[in-house]
Amino acid sequence: AYADDHQVTYGTFRLDGLLGSLALNRGLPDDARRILSETLEGEVEPGVAGVQPRGWLAQALVRLGDPRAPEVAADAWQLAESTDEAPRLGAAAAALLEIAWVTGTTPPALDAAVAAAIATADETGHLWYAGDVRVGLARAGMPVPEPPDPDVILDAHAAALRGDHAAAAAAWEAAGYRYEQAVELVACDDEERMLEGLRMLDELGATGTANRARAMLRAKGVTAVRRGPTRGTRRN
Repeated sequence: AYADDHQVTYGTFRLDGLLGSLALNRGLPDDARRILSETLEGEVEPGVAGVQPRGWLAQALVRLGDPRAPEVAADAWQLAESTDEAPRLGAAAAALLEIAWVTGTTPPALDAAVAAAIATADETGHLWYAGDVRVGLARAGMPVPEPPDPDVILDAHAAALRGDHAAAAAAWEAAGYRYEQAVELVACDDEERMLEGLRMLDELGATGTANRARAMLRAKGVTAVRRGPTRGTRRN
């Protein structure tokens, strides 16, 4: 009976985490924050099963501009570093990289997490994290190692890595990943696309990322960068 109850608890925990990941991928960071926070509150004890929910929660928090993101990402890496599993190492590394890019800081575990995630993703042919971690490196302005096989990453990731951000944005739009679409639009050279990406980030409530995008656009000489929505506007 204990084993059965334990399996049900684990299955529920994992399913709730995946629901949070779905919200994150759909570009709903506040929904993801709520779901993943509630998921982790129900965790029986910290373990490797909690790596991905913590990594996803850290990404949701940094996108929202919440200063708790680095602590949550550090916890994810602490649990992941003893594993050799690409999804867990990748989730921790992706969170740390997004924090580095959005905040302009360097999390202490960043280099170790990235090295472990890329090595494991390449070795196992993990389609998502082999590309996602490399895109995170590119966004953070860090060296990006060539993948051993160009077919081991998604087309959207490949387009971003070769600098075709419009194609990457189109691929993410087709997949329904609005946050990634917005970020790739911001990275374009076309001012109209850049401003559309910024508008989308504001619409999604990704305040932290939108602030980073504003700085990027101003650095590129874009003058039509509007201020972000006020707290009251976001509530409405």
